Amino acid sequence: MTKINDLGIFEKPVNHVLVNEYTAGQGIMPHTDGPAFHRIVTTLTIGSHCLLDMYNPVDLQ
Repeated sequence: MTKINDLGIFEKPVNHVLVNEYTAGQGIMPHTDGPAFHRIVTTLTIGSHCLLDMYNPVDLQ
């Protein structure tokens, strides 16, 4: 994370890095990230393209 923070891209230091590998057509179900990830979540794709569908959260109350 030190190298990411040294890039100066983010206003505050990065507090978490998660690495996932997906095969073609694979992905994750829609979800919301917890408060530890609020307000900025960044995705980095290496070696291929990636399509992300982002949605506004649904209030279930």
